[in-house]
Amino acid sequence: MDFGLPVRTPVLWASGSFEGGTGKCSLVAGHICMKHLLTTGCLGPAQRGCREFLEGVNESYLGVLSLFRGSRGGGGAQPLGSSLPLEAHVSARTPHRVTVQYFEFVFSHQWTEVPADRVGYPGPATRELLLGTRSIWKASALNEMQSSQKVTLTLSGLSLEEPRTLSGGTRDQQLLQESTEALLRVPCPTASTLNPALADIYTEHAHQVVVAKYAPSGFYIASGDVSGKLRIWDTTQKEHLLKYEYQPFAGKIKDIAWTEDSKRIAVVGEGREKFGAVFLWDSGSSVGEITGHNKVINSVDIKQSRPYRLATGSDDNCAAFFEGPPFKFKFTIGDHNRFVNCVRFSPDGNRFATASADGQIYIYDGKTGEKVCALGGDKAHDGGIYAISWSPDSTHLLSASGDKTSKIWDVNVNSVVNTFTMGSTVLDQQLGCLWQKDHLLSISLSGYINYLDKNNPSKPLRVIKGHSKSIQCLTVHKNGGKSYIYSGSHDGHINYWDSETGENDSFAGKGHTNQVSRMTVDESGQLVSCSMDDTVRYTNLTLRDYSGQGVVKMDMQPKCVAVGPGGYAVVVCIGQIVLLKDQKKCFSIDNPGYEPEVVAVHPSGDMVAVGGTDGNVRLYSILGTTLKDEGRVLEAKGPVTDVAYSHDGAFLAVCDASKVVTVFSVADGYSENNVFYGHHAKIVCLAWSPDNEHFASGGMDMMVYVWTLSDPETRVKIQGDSCFCLSSLERLSPGPEGPICASGLLFCGPLPDPQRDGGRACS
Repeated sequence: MDFGLPVRTPVLWASGSFEGGTGKCSLVAGHICMKHLLTTGCLGPAQRGCREFLEGVNESYLGVLSLFRGSRGGGGAQPLGSSLPLEAHVSARTPHRVTVQYFEFVFSHQWTEVPADRVGYPGPATRELLLGTRSIWKASALNEMQSSQKVTLTLSGLSLEEPRTLSGGTRDQQLLQESTEALLRVPCPTASTLNPALADIYTEHAHQVVVAKYAPSGFYIASGDVSGKLRIWDTTQKEHLLKYEYQPFAGKIKDIAWTEDSKRIAVVGEGREKFGAVFLWDSGSSVGEITGHNKVINSVDIKQSRPYRLATGSDDNCAAFFEGPPFKFKFTIGDHNRFVNCVRFSPDGNRFATASADGQIYIYDGKTGEKVCALGGDKAHDGGIYAISWSPDSTHLLSASGDKTSKIWDVNVNSVVNTFTMGSTVLDQQLGCLWQKDHLLSISLSGYINYLDKNNPSKPLRVIKGHSKSIQCLTVHKNGGKSYIYSGSHDGHINYWDSETGENDSFAGKGHTNQVSRMTVDESGQLVSCSMDDTVRYTNLTLRDYSGQGVVKMDMQPKCVAVGPGGYAVVVCIGQIVLLKDQKKCFSIDNPGYEPEVVAVHPSGDMVAVGGTDGNVRLYSILGTTLKDEGRVLEAKGPVTDVAYSHDGAFLAVCDASKVVTVFSVADGYSENNVFYGHHAKIVCLAWSPDNEHFASGGMDMMVYVWTLSDPETRVKIQGDSCFCLSSLERLSPGPEGPICASGLLFCGPLPDPQRDGGRACS
């Protein structure tokens, strides 16, 4: 059977062995691309149960594990039985982008030269298996063999031990099954502290997520929300399939901890009848009780070595110590005089630390719970401490405080090694921290993630900035030869993003104080934004600084703004349409007889289209410093949600709440050109491609469709982010494959080719 698997450059491989029975068992492990397994149909009987797993994985890879038992008596090498359902847990640091390589494994038997890309299924007395880039091994008939041993798999420094039962047989069907390799699952490394652009989003919680923790195996994440739901979901697949869901108590989950074998979970928070629970991850069965507190429990952690210990911290100013499993309350620790915000065991399990709103950190013995010391004497910080994190070698501790500093402590000598002062404003308070291998991170109240530099405490290595509230609008503008995306959020912040690298920052100074509803860039390079703070702002995109100038106060709350040549801008407010000229109000239409929602200005600057909740678009002409109603009404299929002129001014696209996009031909007197259907919910935004042949629409169905103007049946579908409905769209370059960005979601990437993806409607 020709598998058609290419032999390429060598990759990381694993080896291990055990002694027992009449011989020595050895194993080898390699990697094989999941997509190749699917396309060539290489799954044998023992792997068919994994097909669902395979089909769900996108860019992750699978390893192939083959086990052989070498005989000392000259009987050849025997494959181990299929009763080895080996599913080795490999750390996320395992290389994931590897190609196929077969491994040469020498036994005391005859070798035969055959093509490297072929393998034969075994007969009754002969089994052929490809083991090298040039050779096939032929083994003699199998003998019945039973053995029970502990298999140790070593991969990239990671050792995993699982008891397994090994068996063999002589029948043809048994041979076929036994020769089938076990699948070795490798987590897809979708997130990275080295490159924060490698990130993923889990969107299946119905309520705000408070905490998420990796299982020590790396294959699952447990996340908890404000409703008390705990979801355990897969990290190896792009879809992040749900494994289990529990409701340990009714109320906000504030912290989660796993045992080192990834089999038990402790959850604490704001329950009504109880404040914590500890249970088996795969059944929900209780493995103890979390008691000893009379108020909300803020934090929990479990010692990552046996004998297990569990510690909690609560709003009752106490920590509690537990032994188990089953976990039972041992005693209360009352050293703090304010809320205990965080408890953490050291990785080696020898110590645990508690941090409190009283600014103190105490160190305790990890096995007995006896107090060892208080870091820094009376106070570790001048403000409350919200988080602590141990170094991998268990000798140092990182702390984050409301005094706007983070500190590194040498626990062995009870002294401060570094103090990181993050700023002087309220938003610079430090709420969280993480010591991840060589990376030290802290989180500010602003939502920024700081990469701390031990060699230069005065300045972070980098700061990851972004929006902490939903993005409501965006626009794109070229500045200095680069395309930048400008995004405005629900809390009034405006950020700018490099469309190539994803690097971003916020505007300096004090800007909008409420939701940014719409933004655009005028011909002078000014960012024009309108906000629910009843202002329209003009901001210089070279300085990216709110100077306090260029602020136009509106009489009514603005909803949308559009700009035209000659310094004109038209603002749609609640019950009002306002014309601006050179950053000043010059004309307004009060109570126009309908509720205006959106506006677009023709590229020539002489015509304005205003869409209303009554399902109509009305046309106005700009005459000097006035707006004239042209008496033209264009009918949409429902309440108008967005309007957009093509860049050449030849077409006007109108989308509505009835899930329809209608395109009007400007040259033909705004006659209806075409109607586009496809969305399954309200359409909220439009954007034209610079080629004027394609446009995109985004809706509350979390979909972006890219349409071809001349053919309503040809469209490309892009699945949006299910966190938010789409609220704004912009095109970065021409053509159906040009990058597009959307907000609500903020998405950038090349689009599929309609012809390549079937040409017709994708739904």
